[in-house]
Amino acid sequence: MYQAKDETDHAVLVQTVTVTFESPAAGAGGGASATSVLQSTVAAAPLVVEANGTAKSTITVTLKDANGQPVSGKDVRLTTNGGSSVITVVYGTSNAQGKAEFTVTNLMAEQVVYTATDVTNQVTIAQNGTVTFESPNPGGGAGGARTSVMLSTITASPSSVDANGTAASTITVVLLDGNSQPVSGKRVNLTADGGSSVIRTVQGVSDATGRAVFTVTDQVAEQVTYSAKDDTDHISLAAKATVTFLTFGGGTSPGTGGSVASVIRSTVTASPVTVKADGTETSAVTVVLLDASGQPVSGKTVSLTADGGSSVIRTVRGVSDVSGRAEFTVTNQFAEQVTYSAKDETDGVKVAAKASVTFQTDAGGTSPGTGGSIASVVRSTVTASPVTVRADGTEKSTVTVVLLDTSGRPVSGKTVSLSASEGSSIIKTEQAISDAFGQALFTVTNRVAEQVVFSAKDVTDGVHLAAKATVTFQTYSSGTSPDAGSVSSVVRSTVKASPTKVKADGVAVSTITVTLLDVNNVAVSGKTVSLTADSGSSEIKTLQGITDAQGRVAFTVSNKVAEQVVYTAKDETNQVKIAERAYVTFEQQLEKSKPIKEEDISGDPKKEEVTVKNVPEGTKITIYDKDGKPIGEGTNPGPGMKPVVIKTPGIKYGDIIQATAIEPGRKESDPTNAIIDLPQRPIYEVATEWEEGTLIVTVKPKPGTKPYTGSAYLVIQGLRQEVPVFVASREMNSIRLVPMKIDMKHAVAGDQLLIVVLTQPDYTRSNVGLSLSDEKIEVVQPSK
Repeated sequence: MYQAKDETDHAVLVQTVTVTFESPAAGAGGGASATSVLQSTVAAAPLVVEANGTAKSTITVTLKDANGQPVSGKDVRLTTNGGSSVITVVYGTSNAQGKAEFTVTNLMAEQVVYTATDVTNQVTIAQNGTVTFESPNPGGGAGGARTSVMLSTITASPSSVDANGTAASTITVVLLDGNSQPVSGKRVNLTADGGSSVIRTVQGVSDATGRAVFTVTDQVAEQVTYSAKDDTDHISLAAKATVTFLTFGGGTSPGTGGSVASVIRSTVTASPVTVKADGTETSAVTVVLLDASGQPVSGKTVSLTADGGSSVIRTVRGVSDVSGRAEFTVTNQFAEQVTYSAKDETDGVKVAAKASVTFQTDAGGTSPGTGGSIASVVRSTVTASPVTVRADGTEKSTVTVVLLDTSGRPVSGKTVSLSASEGSSIIKTEQAISDAFGQALFTVTNRVAEQVVFSAKDVTDGVHLAAKATVTFQTYSSGTSPDAGSVSSVVRSTVKASPTKVKADGVAVSTITVTLLDVNNVAVSGKTVSLTADSGSSEIKTLQGITDAQGRVAFTVSNKVAEQVVYTAKDETNQVKIAERAYVTFEQQLEKSKPIKEEDISGDPKKEEVTVKNVPEGTKITIYDKDGKPIGEGTNPGPGMKPVVIKTPGIKYGDIIQATAIEPGRKESDPTNAIIDLPQRPIYEVATEWEEGTLIVTVKPKPGTKPYTGSAYLVIQGLRQEVPVFVASREMNSIRLVPMKIDMKHAVAGDQLLIVVLTQPDYTRSNVGLSLSDEKIEVVQPSK
């Protein structure tokens, strides 16, 4: 699936396009045929099973060639998009009917999607299989019931809002049990499947109707999908809600050095993403610094670093230009995949985005099992089976490395090594030299409960494989009650941060809650828990370091440096490292720009323009209508203070508008209200007085004015609050400018009154030869 993004205004397009790259096969069935991406199938039966760790769903993968004939003798792998289910291989090599079979079970109530791959030919099947592991629930509603994965709902209203960081969509989660009765008293957690939105909890515990409520906002134009989980019983709902954040405003300012780069809005991209590992061919890495409003940030010194590997980085442009761009090139003599990170050194801002480049040694490799072939960084595989074993130092997981060249053919005769990213596991080499199928074998054991990531390298040719395998070493325990005798689960325990974005001022905090659960999802109490940051400058404070009856401990984190920090938790009592991690973004917060003065705003409906005077250099002005919809914008490029003339199609005399300013290095100002005044000179004199608590406005013509003949009403109207319209004088089709008194019974102190001209028959404000008063009349408190 391919997705497009408007990089100028940072709008991620909702529509995507999917391309299927199909196997080139004549199709005659049997082991010689190539597996078809589209013809092959993945089917689950039954589709819904109880989440009790015993009830099984059988997933059958049927490999077919382009003509629909079965493909036999292929190794098949089944993987998930996430979740906690256990996959058991019944038979992993396709039989004469092209079938491979697996069973899946789960202790966690959730919906899981399964994907199948023909490992022999590196073909991933397009069709997926989905299994719902449902709560073992008798129903009955209220807090004693268990939430249903399938029947519970998530809705977003509205489904589309402006991506201005303010407009919010309300997401309502309704927990229902197996009998569609509401489930109350459950803690509910809402997460985004991706994107940059901010989630705020309005009501985080389900009420008597099963409802929990959240709001979501975003500064990036994109579509975000949200998932909900009953955290009390650890049940992930099948339903999802999608919100589209629409493009808001523009971004015409070229930015200035006074702006501060945003941790999450700034970007790091590489082109091309794959180059030869010959020390000469380059990939260009471009860093674009953007502030919190999406404006480019210029004049900043930018550095680029590699998270590992042996590549060489050369700086092409180390200071961001007017577009916020800094540029680098990278080369490598070693075949490996390298990830690059960027930092605004001027303000100490670490950009969250990263770019990956694959350095590949090209080789022919026209036959299987030839030592002359070169292993591919991205096509070679690393897999572990089983993915979860006991942390007893004895139970093993087998890690299989398959070396494939760039044509997908096995590479034999190469010495392969396996290493762990961290942790305490022991690696034993079973077969270090790749065989005729490109396979090398290792086993891994551990006495520490933790999750470990394993990486492989073709030592012969110095090729670091991009693929990795993850193994969870778990200490098992009966864990039937929340007592100190239970042992924490590596994968079922959780680490959550709220909020996930805070100010980088050293004061604002995010609270990180660690919940220890055993393998049966029972809370583990009385354990000492530590929290550490993988990197960065944040400060961690312990609020509660020993788990309570719900298995919870809490920490707060703060930071004076703008960066994204990853936090890891550990049950120190039993030496269990929790697999889940929490991410917190510490963001530089900008001050608001100064509001525009009302007297500096004027409009000309004939030219469809609004002019704002005295605009500082580099400041962007945005004009909104009375409903808050942007209708025009402009920027003073300098030098010095200048007026900004903004095209605003459709404005009329009497329209109420709003204007805001974004100064360099600051965020948008509060809006200033203004009315598009009629351009003529005033022809009235106005006086006000209070009589027995009622405001009396006296209007009389200025000396020398003549009666106006035409179809119009002369009225007095309030601005701040609604004041009824009163007819001042009407005689047939003319307004006679004679002294008059108008009783403004609804006026209150603080109102601003105007003289307005309205035409017949629809009372639309218009210039018909009369004008608004140049001076607004402010109603003062009546004298006592």
